[in-house]
Amino acid sequence: MKRSKRNEKLQKGEPKGSVYHSDNIFGQDPMRTRLFLFHAQPVSCISASSCYIKKKISDKNKDIGMEKREKTMKYGQAAIAEAKLEPWPNPSPERDYLIEISFPEFTCLCPRSGYPDFATIKISYIPADLIVELKSLKLYLNGFRDIHISHEEATNRIFSDLSKTIKPKSLTVVGDFHPRGNVHTVITVEEGWDSRSSV
Repeated sequence: MKRSKRNEKLQKGEPKGSVYHSDNIFGQDPMRTRLFLFHAQPVSCISASSCYIKKKISDKNKDIGMEKREKTMKYGQAAIAEAKLEPWPNPSPERDYLIEISFPEFTCLCPRSGYPDFATIKISYIPADLIVELKSLKLYLNGFRDIHISHEEATNRIFSDLSKTIKPKSLTVVGDFHPRGNVHTVITVEEGWDSRSSV
């Protein structure tokens, strides 16, 4: 009879999370049987809500971290972001002389995969009235590190920007890119040389 009453309570829709405990199962007097009903939240629900709260906190911390990084941009990053090629007066315009510059840490991003590409950029030119200031050139070249650009376009863009800035008598830009997929690419762009094809 008592057992049927318990079954009736269960069938009346007690919460699924309820836990029933009876002293009777320990062999005590049935007259002293006590029934405890605990309306406890299922463990899975507690875990889910905890995970949701943790995720919210984590997302908020990420947002705060990004804001801090944006506000605390390093001086080098700021300098690269604002970099422009700076022309200087040629100190010896009365004679022709060769300037050779090597930049072995050039980096850009593959326009298809996004993987980094590394290269040595070699610049050779005979100046006219202007030369390029070296720090501005360094920062300008560092600015390619986050740009998705092909080897060919990068080399040609460097050539065009230098040519417009200093208008040299002769100019060669070589992009010697590190091998990728067993392919080694070297791009040479030049203009103004009379008796030779490259420097």
